[in-house]
Amino acid sequence: MSLTEQYRAYADECFGWARTAKNDREREIFIQMAQTWLAAAVRAGASTDAPLQQKTLPRQDDAEA
Repeated sequence: MSLTEQYRAYADECFGWARTAKNDREREIFIQMAQTWLAAAVRAGASTDAPLQQKTLPRQDDAEA
């Protein structure tokens, strides 16, 4: 199982807990947890699907020109 799949499975588990939550606050917490896992899955998928690109800032003398 890939890291992305694992994170999505964690999100599914959190959504399941949200369905059985005892109150609204608990449900919100589980949904937030699930959303965090889904965001992590997207980031994990992006990091494995595309090569990392180095971002550089312009040099000081280039910015003044």
